[in-house]
Amino acid sequence: MPAGSPDGGQWTSGGPAASELIADPFSAFLSDLPALLLAGGFEKEDMGKTVQEFVAEKCLGKIHSVLPGQFLGATIADMLSQAKAGNRAAATCKKLIERNEYRK
Repeated sequence: MPAGSPDGGQWTSGGPAASELIADPFSAFLSDLPALLLAGGFEKEDMGKTVQEFVAEKCLGKIHSVLPGQFLGATIADMLSQAKAGNRAAATCKKLIERNEYRK
């Protein structure tokens, strides 16, 4: 039992091992890691696509009602660069096409 508890310092049988208690908080995160990396992310081959091509391939049609139209002809790489540079419309575009609710 952990020190500080009423039965602290005593050995018990059953229950999880200390290593299981330490690893447990991370197990759900680690099991979801591939999904987290792919969800909303951009593959290397997406960088040369225009936002319009990317949206047509990977997003639902409802995104068009909220997506800033000025980036439809820009490549994903250009849009990301503008978003990183502080362009708010580009940042909005990036956030929208990354959101799972708009992905196919």
